[in-house]
Amino acid sequence: MGINKTFLSGFKHELVNLTEMQEVSISMIFIGDGMSGKTQILITLGQLLMDYLQIIYQKSNKNDSRLETELHRKKSFLIWAEQNGFLLQYGKIQWNIMDVSLDAETIGLEDFEFIFPYVWKGQTHKIKLQGNDVGGQNIFDHFRAVLGKIVRPKDSLVVVFDKSRQLSCFNSIDQIKSTLENQPNIPHIVYCANKIDLEEHIQAPAWRESIFKSIIEQIESLNNSYQGEYSIPSLVEEEEKFIKYKIENNKLTFPDLEAIIYNSIRSSDSKYKTQLMSEVNTKALSREIAAQISYNKKTDKIRNQNNHLEELWSKFKSILFQSRPLALQYSTESSSISNEDDSDMYGRIRDNWQFFGVDLPIPKDLVKFAIEKAGCTGELLSEMEAVFDTNALLGSGILMMIDHIIQDTLIKIGDSSAQKVKEPIKRQFRRF
Repeated sequence: MGINKTFLSGFKHELVNLTEMQEVSISMIFIGDGMSGKTQILITLGQLLMDYLQIIYQKSNKNDSRLETELHRKKSFLIWAEQNGFLLQYGKIQWNIMDVSLDAETIGLEDFEFIFPYVWKGQTHKIKLQGNDVGGQNIFDHFRAVLGKIVRPKDSLVVVFDKSRQLSCFNSIDQIKSTLENQPNIPHIVYCANKIDLEEHIQAPAWRESIFKSIIEQIESLNNSYQGEYSIPSLVEEEEKFIKYKIENNKLTFPDLEAIIYNSIRSSDSKYKTQLMSEVNTKALSREIAAQISYNKKTDKIRNQNNHLEELWSKFKSILFQSRPLALQYSTESSSISNEDDSDMYGRIRDNWQFFGVDLPIPKDLVKFAIEKAGCTGELLSEMEAVFDTNALLGSGILMMIDHIIQDTLIKIGDSSAQKVKEPIKRQFRRF
C-alpha cells in the first residue's frame, strides 16, 4: 500500500527564486469521518510550511542580526512574508496555526489558505493552496452534498481514513459516495491513510492483551452486581464526573460500554495522555471498539442476509457517526446551558442507543475479536489506488501527499498550455 513511485519534491528552499514567481491556485476539499485527523493534517502542514518559509526568509535576510529580539525577528518575518504575498491561515487564525484547537469538532466546514513558493522544473511558483476542511459527523452531510455539486475536475478531494478504526474507514467511503453521487464533475481524488503510528500501536499483541484483560475485568464486575460507575472528563468543569448506573433488562447500553472501554484504555495504556494516545485518539478508539462489539453481536443472526445487513449498518451509522464520543461527556457541555438534570440527560442518551445495547454476559471472544477488528483496515485500503500513509502529528507523509497534488495540477496546467499553443498554429496553416 502507499505511493511507490519516486519523484523529486518541489519544496527546495535552496532553489527558490522570489523575483520570478508564477502564481498557481489549487483547490482542496478535505472529507472523512470525524476524528480521522483532517484538521491535524492541516495544522501540521501549516507548521511544516512555516519552517520552510523561515529557512527561505533567513536565506534572503542574511543581515538579520542574531542579537535582535525574537519579537523583532517575528515582525521582520511577517513583513517579508506580506511583501512576497505568502500566507498561512486556517479559519480566522493567521500564521499561528498551532493555536487551532482540536478539542472541539469542526463545525460544518472551515476555510484554509496556504500561500508559499514551490520549485517545479526550474521555475519557482507561488502556490495558493486553498479549500475547505469539512466536519466529519453525519450531521454535516448537507455541506458535503453542496461541495459535491460545485466541485470541479481540477479540484482535489482529499479523503482521510483513520487506520486505527475500521468502521470509521467504512464511513469515510460512504462520504465519498454521497459527496460524488450523481455528480458529472469528478475531481482528482487523493486517499490519505492517517494515524499509521496509532495503527502500529494497537496492533501490538501486548497492547491488545492488556486492553482485553482490563475490559473483561470491568464487564465481569458488572455481571456480579448489575450496577456500576465510572468517571468521565468534563468539557466545562475541571473535575471529572462520576456516573452511576444500573443494568436493566440484562443489557449494557452502548454509551456505558463506550465509557467502560475508554476508562480501560486510560488505566492500562502507558501511552495514554501522550501525542500517540491523546484524548482525541482515546475517545475515538473507545467508540470504535464498543461499536465493533455491538455491531458484530447484532449481525450474528443475519450474517448471510445482505438486505438486512445493509439496513442494520444504515441504522447503526446514523447514530454512531452523529456526534463525537464520548456521548455522555459531550452532552455535559449542552446540559450546562440548558440546566438539564444529569439523570434525565443520561437516561435520554441511553434511550437513543437502546437498540444497540449488548446483552450480558458479553462473550470474551467477542471482546477480543472487536479489539483485533478495530485496527484491521489494511485490506480495505489496499483496494484503492494511490494511498498516502501519514502520521498527522509528526508530519510523516504529508508533504509527499501535497507534492503529489501540486505536481498533478502543474502537469495538467502544462498540458493545457501546450494545447493552447497548438491551436493558433493550426489556424495559421489553414490560411495557406
